[in-house]
Amino acid sequence: MATEWVRFSVLRYVREVAAYEKRIRDGIERAKRIRMDMEGVGAVRYDRDGSRSTWADHRPESLDILDDIADHLDADIQRWAREADEAHRLFMRYDETAMVWEKWGEKMTWAKVARLHGYSESGARRCAERGLDIVYDMMPEEWRRAPYPAQPWGNSDRQ
Repeated sequence: MATEWVRFSVLRYVREVAAYEKRIRDGIERAKRIRMDMEGVGAVRYDRDGSRSTWADHRPESLDILDDIADHLDADIQRWAREADEAHRLFMRYDETAMVWEKWGEKMTWAKVARLHGYSESGARRCAERGLDIVYDMMPEEWRRAPYPAQPWGNSDRQ
């Protein structure tokens, strides 16, 4: 049976992995919006023949910064997708670990989890308890070492 520490660590990991999908969709949308807002924006150059003209390849520094932000966002999205794929492979490896994902990641009822795997509800609960230990042993080290946030009260502005 999983200890409280194991349960807390694994469930925090499951919730984080479940949130990756939304985070990835939001990140993709944000990067698209940034790039669409930048589309076709040029800058007026006054240093050429004394005339005012727009050059598409001459962008204000703020647009370069936005482009860098979008690039970093793309890199984060790729990292999140990689981590989500690794986690899904971990969860789908055994029936017990799949039950952990289905119950706490996909938020299925015990009845539905049990039906999917051909168990009674109490049997599915016991399997998922074993699955917590299995996931804990296989999940990334950083999730086992530091399952608590730096400031558990959640407000860094508090004095």
